[in-house]
Amino acid sequence: MNEPTSLIHNIRLTERPVLLGEKHNQYVFRVDPRANKLQNQAGHQEIFGKKVVLVIPPNTPGKKNGTAEPISVGARIGRRRS
Repeated sequence: MNEPTSLIHNIRLTERPVLLGEKHNQYVFRVDPRANKLQNQAGHQEIFGKKVVLVIPPNTPGKKNGTAEPISVGARIGRRRS
């Protein structure tokens, strides 16, 4: 996973990313979810030769919330936003 070409899968060409590219010079890529922000930034800079200003990571699943014991009072069991 250290190769920059293995991090970037493809570019998103739906309506929202196209508008972001036109108005704000932002681009949306589908990347490997196991890669962190620094790996994404270094990979894009190496492949495209441009300076990356901001990297927003892809959506990740929520974290466990609460306990599974039915004795506790007021605790919610489920998932929360991370």
